[in-house]
Amino acid sequence: MSVNPSFSDKNPWTGRSSSEQKPFEYWHECIAFGTLAALETDRLSTPHPKVGLLGYACDEGVKRNNGRAGAVEGPVGIRQQLGRLAAHFEPGMVMDFGDVHCNNGDLEATQKSFSERVAVLQSKGIFTIGMGGGHDLAYAHYKGLRQAFEQSEQPKIGILNFDAHLDLRPTIKGPTSGTPFYQIMTETQGEVPYYVVGLQPQATPQSLLDTAVKYKVGYTAAADCHWENIPTLKANILSFFSQCDHLYISVDLDGFSSAYAPGVSAPGPFGFTPQFFDLLFSDLIKAKNVIALDVVELNPKYDLDFATARLAAQIINCAVVSKYGNPYEKFNG
Repeated sequence: MSVNPSFSDKNPWTGRSSSEQKPFEYWHECIAFGTLAALETDRLSTPHPKVGLLGYACDEGVKRNNGRAGAVEGPVGIRQQLGRLAAHFEPGMVMDFGDVHCNNGDLEATQKSFSERVAVLQSKGIFTIGMGGGHDLAYAHYKGLRQAFEQSEQPKIGILNFDAHLDLRPTIKGPTSGTPFYQIMTETQGEVPYYVVGLQPQATPQSLLDTAVKYKVGYTAAADCHWENIPTLKANILSFFSQCDHLYISVDLDGFSSAYAPGVSAPGPFGFTPQFFDLLFSDLIKAKNVIALDVVELNPKYDLDFATARLAAQIINCAVVSKYGNPYEKFNG
């Protein structure tokens, strides 16, 4: 099956080949490719996937927010690193539905297109993983989830955001990568439970803290993101979202210390570590009510030895294997 024609670059799904005895051992060999049209008409060439990857090739919101341009190449960068990882899941279980591109700086149209695709995938029971691109992807992702579930008997969606920022900036000059959760909160009158892990005070002016208080946003500061606090933090998060039917997790790579994630739009040295994140995330992602994930703000232009792209790929791999694959049972004794 050919690669989705929405890829603007050559096929990024490459890697070493498996043995003839076990021909499907790497992501690039197990990934399937599809289109929404084929999904809606049941004409996919593989069995129904459990996970759908959808790229958000857009950094217009980052530019509007005075960030470093380059995240438009994030989806390709993530795929290139994912393809090389060992695949502990069945071939065809993960399907790549290509990228949504931002044309002529039309951020709003790009968000609309992304949300419509998410709604289709979710309506088919597919776990959506967004790959960014700017964090303005989050507004689009949530809107797609809301559309998919608003007529269901379990419509309440909570948002857990691993991030150095609240992204509650007002839309004075239109949407940006700093406004997605403000847009969500204002459109829903603050009815969406929203929690941020990794908030950095030096990146958070008082006005945004005031907005967080207004909308009862929960948060944990980056200084408290260490492994000793994980049991308490996990309990707080689960309690915060106890009334939610579904949980959507967004991971902004700038929440990590720039020592581990230099290739982001807004790097900072005082973020959390991959070890802390893995201990918390790998447990939370297993919850049945977690229905969606995105990893955003990868900026390959400023990455060092693909460190940030590899981190993004590992996060997605962890989510897929933890929820639907074989979680390395031979490594666990």
